[in-house]
Amino acid sequence: MLVIAVQQTSNAFSYTVRSNDRCDENCFAQASAVVCCPTEMIGRLTPEEITGPRILCSNFHLLLSSSGNKMEGIVVSLVLVSLVMSLFFSTPSRADYVGVHIVGKEYIEEGVDIGNTVSFYPKSVADITEHLIEINNRSHAVFSVQAFFWQDEKGFVYEDTRFLLEAIAKSGHTMDVIVFFDEPLWVIRRACWAGNQLACKDVAQGFPETLRNLTQIATEIQSYGIKVAHTEAHTEVYYQYAEQGKLGMVYTADFIGSICYGPVDGCGGQFGVPRLPQVNYIKFVVEQMHLNNSDAKLALVPGVAIGMGGLADWNEAVTQILGYRDFYLQHNFDIGAFIGFGWNSFGDLTGARDGLYPSEIMILFNDLHTQ
Repeated sequence: MLVIAVQQTSNAFSYTVRSNDRCDENCFAQASAVVCCPTEMIGRLTPEEITGPRILCSNFHLLLSSSGNKMEGIVVSLVLVSLVMSLFFSTPSRADYVGVHIVGKEYIEEGVDIGNTVSFYPKSVADITEHLIEINNRSHAVFSVQAFFWQDEKGFVYEDTRFLLEAIAKSGHTMDVIVFFDEPLWVIRRACWAGNQLACKDVAQGFPETLRNLTQIATEIQSYGIKVAHTEAHTEVYYQYAEQGKLGMVYTADFIGSICYGPVDGCGGQFGVPRLPQVNYIKFVVEQMHLNNSDAKLALVPGVAIGMGGLADWNEAVTQILGYRDFYLQHNFDIGAFIGFGWNSFGDLTGARDGLYPSEIMILFNDLHTQ
């Protein structure tokens, strides 16, 4: 293994090459980043390739950090390199849909360059068409639809779904479309906490009304050739496990997953939910999929942003991606989608594009897609 220590000097970069995987204290103190390359790169990495802000190493790039805390940059860069290297030298079964979630059509151009899928929240039926027109058949599309079936008093109710087919047809979009229910059972539970008695009755009985309506909606949408996903909050997964030992989901969906934005080894800590390894939630979801004879594939939704009470800093965000990557590589579950949330900033959330390492995150998702 080579270690290449890259030192910024004015507007140029100098480098030293060492014949082992160790770097002495002086090397770390002076380097803006440290990149480990496979031994076959010996003789292939030329000075011309590192005079700019990027290093070409095998089939990936690492953006150098020349600002902020230098040691933090080194540590996070090494974590990212470890992730990229393990992706490059591993051969998992590839997820069908890989990409990031965006908020705002102005970020579509960036979204289509990451993986093969763009995820978004439409504000209206017309907004679905507008997003798909902007995507322009350069990417698959994933978007939430539950707002179209929500009534404040009744919860999720069945409505004619042909508006979705019409919205897609107007756009001329011919690549795949996945619509998703985003934490709907958690929405019902919180409606109960807010005083909605119909919601409380549904929660107490195991969500029969909500699941019946969502399943009917999903089945009709699937009849159009549109795929359906149900991703549920880790808090809801925990409550159902603690209360009933089982999990209600739309098991006829094409993709099912659990969402927790927080430390990979201890996510939770809110709403009375203890901090648990994220893999615990995922494994319970997969177990329930098997028990319910579901043909769905697993959807993984790692956080790639910080804030909103979830991931505290960029090191934590990278560590979460690393943990999800390990799950992706080490388990034989049929993973169908790997969608990072969220690419751009909105509200109190700082998106990946506005963070320390946007280029690396783009590359990590592209590597997952091309494995």
